[in-house]
Amino acid sequence: MNDDPSEGSTAREATDAKEHPHKASQHDSPCSTSTVAVTMTSTAATTADTTVSESAKSALQQHDHAIPDMEDTLARALLSYCADGPDPIMHNLVLASMKGKMEGPAAILDCLRREYSCKTPGTGRYAQRLQHAFMEYLTEVEPSHIDTGRRSFTTRMDRWLVRYAQIPDLRDEDLHAWITAGGKYWILTPEHPHWPKPLNDLHLRAYVPVPLCLWGQGQSSTLALCQQPVAIVGSRELDDYGRQVTQAIACAVGNAGHVVISGGAIGADACAHHAAISCRSGTTTKRRQDDADSSGMTVAVFAGGLDHMGPARNLELFEAILSSGGTLLSELSPDTIPAAPRFLFRNRIIAALAGSVVVTQARVRSGALNTAHWANMLCREVYAVPGMITTPNNAGCNALIRDHKAESILKPEEVANLVIHRH
Repeated sequence: MNDDPSEGSTAREATDAKEHPHKASQHDSPCSTSTVAVTMTSTAATTADTTVSESAKSALQQHDHAIPDMEDTLARALLSYCADGPDPIMHNLVLASMKGKMEGPAAILDCLRREYSCKTPGTGRYAQRLQHAFMEYLTEVEPSHIDTGRRSFTTRMDRWLVRYAQIPDLRDEDLHAWITAGGKYWILTPEHPHWPKPLNDLHLRAYVPVPLCLWGQGQSSTLALCQQPVAIVGSRELDDYGRQVTQAIACAVGNAGHVVISGGAIGADACAHHAAISCRSGTTTKRRQDDADSSGMTVAVFAGGLDHMGPARNLELFEAILSSGGTLLSELSPDTIPAAPRFLFRNRIIAALAGSVVVTQARVRSGALNTAHWANMLCREVYAVPGMITTPNNAGCNALIRDHKAESILKPEEVANLVIHRH
C-alpha cells in the first residue's frame, strides 16, 4: 500500500470539521486544552446506543462460540476499522504490543483515543508513544526499514485518526454491536480456537500483514474443521468447458471431505460454491457414512465488508452457503465498500486459507492468476487445468503450467488424490 501523504484528509482537517465523540476531557488527557462535550456522530449512532449490551452478548452466543477476551476482540476490530485494509504499519504495531512494547491492542486503541484529544492530533505524546513502540519493534526485526518506517508512520497516524473520527461514542458492549452490525456478524481474533492458523503464513512466508481480525457469518467452526481446504478459482467469464471442469473438480474435492474456498464472484467462484453445496446436500453423489463433517462445506471470502456482499445476483448463493453450514468471511468492517484494489488483497486470504489452489480456467489478466501468485509465495500447492491453446479463456492456466507455476490437472479426481491430508 502506498504511503502518499497527499491521499485523503489529514487528521487535523477532520478535527476542524467536527468534534469527535470519543475526545477525552481535560481531566482525561494532558494534551487537551478544553473540556469537549460528548456527542453522537449521527442518527445511526444514536440508534445503535439503544441496542443494549445483552443483544451483543446473545448474538455472540448464537454464533456457536464465545469470545476469549472481549476487550482484545473489540480493540482489534476497531483498529482494523481505523486501518481500513491490510496495513503493515498497524500490523507491526500490534505485533509490538504483543511483544511487550505496549499492553496489547487495547493500549494502542487507548492511545489513539487520547491522541485525538490533543490540540494538534498526530503530533502529541500518545502518537509519540505509539511511534516509539513501533520503531523499537522495527529495530529488532527489520533494522534496514527504520527510515522508511519512520516516514510512513506519521502518514498512517493521520489516516488512522481520520477513521477514528467516525467511531461513535458508545459503551464497549454497544460498540461491539456497532462494529458487528447489531450482532449480525461474528468476529474472530488469532486467540480464538476457530481462527484459521494458516493465515499466519502471510507474515511468516510472504511478509504481508495478517488480518487483525475476521468478520464472518455462518459457522465459524467451518474454518477449523478441515486440515487441507482447497481453493477453486477462475475467470468470471467461464465457457462450457470451464464450467464443466470447475463443477467436476469442486464435487471431487467436496466428496473427499475438503472445504471448498472461493471468492463469491460470478463465473468460476459461483460454480465452485454451488457444486460444493450440491455435494453436501447429496444431489450429486451419495455421501458415505464415514465422510468428514467438512465434506462439501464452502467458504466465500469477500473484498469488501459483509454489508456489501456481492454481486447481487449471487445473494441466493450466499444464503445457500449459510444454510449448508458454510461461512461468509471478510477481513474488513461490515460497511467497507469493495473498491478494486481490495480484490487483490482479498486474494492473499483465499490463498492462505487453502492448502491447495486450483485455477480451473483463466485469461492471462485474470485475478485468479493473482491468487495463484499468492499461493506460490505461501508455498501452497498450485494446480491448473490446461485447455485449447486457441481459446483465450485458457491462456492463463496454460501459462501457469508452461512457467512451472502450477501442476497440470488432467482429471478432476487428481486434485482430491494429490492433497496432503485425506479425510
